[in-house]
Amino acid sequence: MRRFPLAVLLCASLGLAQVPVALPPPPPFAPSSAPPPASATNEKPARVEGTIFSLNGDAVRKAIVRLQGSGGQPGQPPTSYVETADSAGKFVFDNIAPGRYTLTAEKPGFINARYGARSNSSPGAQLVLTEGMEMKDLSLKMTPQGVIVGKVVDEDGDPVMNAQIQLMRSVYAAGRRQLQPTGFATTNDLGEYRISSLAPGRYYVMASDRRQIAGPQDRPGRAGETPDGNIATYYPNGVDPSNAVPVEVAAGGELRGIDIRLLKGKIYTVRGKAVSTGTLPLPAMVSFRRKDDNSGLPAALGGMTNQLRPDGGFEFRGVLPGNYFVQFNPVNINGSAPPNLTGRVEVTVNNADVEGVVLPLGPGPEIEGSVRLEDGDITTLLKPVQNAVQGTTIYPVVGRWQILLNSADAGTSSTQVNGEGRLRFNSVGRAKCSLNLLPIPPTA
Repeated sequence: MRRFPLAVLLCASLGLAQVPVALPPPPPFAPSSAPPPASATNEKPARVEGTIFSLNGDAVRKAIVRLQGSGGQPGQPPTSYVETADSAGKFVFDNIAPGRYTLTAEKPGFINARYGARSNSSPGAQLVLTEGMEMKDLSLKMTPQGVIVGKVVDEDGDPVMNAQIQLMRSVYAAGRRQLQPTGFATTNDLGEYRISSLAPGRYYVMASDRRQIAGPQDRPGRAGETPDGNIATYYPNGVDPSNAVPVEVAAGGELRGIDIRLLKGKIYTVRGKAVSTGTLPLPAMVSFRRKDDNSGLPAALGGMTNQLRPDGGFEFRGVLPGNYFVQFNPVNINGSAPPNLTGRVEVTVNNADVEGVVLPLGPGPEIEGSVRLEDGDITTLLKPVQNAVQGTTIYPVVGRWQILLNSADAGTSSTQVNGEGRLRFNSVGRAKCSLNLLPIPPTA
């Protein structure tokens, strides 16, 4: 088994930039979990009050406002406080135990709002509440939801029931521009669909006939016949992402007439079996996607994921001609480490079903490394300490980090940096990869 050394260098100023400037400065250490209600301690409770507005400045009444603690005691959910905004959009929390919290608001017809977020998709800022502290005049702006409405029909114009609609946005990830799924819907008996709760922006729409991907495993009634089927189609009428035309959704706008006529053509089935020299680890998943695509799409144009059968067998249907990868994906069971196995095989689909694909499994390469802090000791940021007064575990402000290993060929895997700044990836697929470092909450 091959091991690869790896080191990630962090700049101290970048780590400190994670602390919100507009909020009161946090203490040197932050609790790993939200404390009990103030009434159960000798601490003086904190108070938070503010108003919910819409983008046009009108008050949003009856919004559900939630003050969520940063974590809970082991085996217990984090402390959460909930209030409803009054007719003027105002809310008050007046018996809050000191600690770290996030403030959010939600209401049908609006995108969920997070206090301190710079956009609808960015994370919010934390409120650091100390004993007896009062935070007044906070405001959250809620964006009215956008809606996309349309219909899916087949080549003859007949409605397609239970067609799957996938909504995507163009993002830059794994070193290139790609489409990322962001919403789903299913058509009714009239072929109609409606996707709501959309943030303003540009979206791509794709429709696929689920019956040909996840329906009964029927075989052609006549030997040697390859059936024609509905092909997953991008709006307005393309079979490839490069042919897709984005639609623009405005805040509070309802975009109608996004209709898709499914194209028709030959579709095929790929069947095979995963084999291992030892016991086959189950449950396990196998993914199937185009060799030149990393969009994570669930339909045949992008990829599919199926669970291995007890004998290691797998099957993918509704496949178009092209070059694909079949990739083994181990599964974590009850938080345990996945088996040190990896496997990938290339499959070419021409003008016939592909039978007898063999997916060999074996130990994969490992990557071990460390994260170092420029001009500082990273262990002081990552190592928890014991609070002698309250007897609770205290985690640093920076918290733990997550390392993402991205590959255009092998997908994405992740691991966490331990208290000594060390990291390790098991069973890495043999492919060219890139690394991303993400801050995550201490209790995630």
